[in-house]
Amino acid sequence: MKKIIYVGICLLSLSFFSCDGDDVDDVACEVSEGTLETVAEEAFDAWEDDKEDDDKCNNAKEAIEEYNELECAEDGKFALELAELFLNCPDA
Repeated sequence: MKKIIYVGICLLSLSFFSCDGDDVDDVACEVSEGTLETVAEEAFDAWEDDKEDDDKCNNAKEAIEEYNELECAEDGKFALELAELFLNCPDA
């Protein structure tokens, strides 16, 4: 969760250093997409290593959902992983 907040702060700082708003949006989304993709992959891998840990399951689900909320996110990415999490997370 701390990584997600850090990414948000970095994205906000990008908006102050660009001259063109469209460039900021594109770059910010690309940076967010790459970062959140990595966070989602790491969270899912951590849960796969310890499927009994409910916190890891919910963290992975939240990370994937946050990735999917991006406008520039790849459609359908993590669909199978998310389905597995919904079947296994107690708070899903």
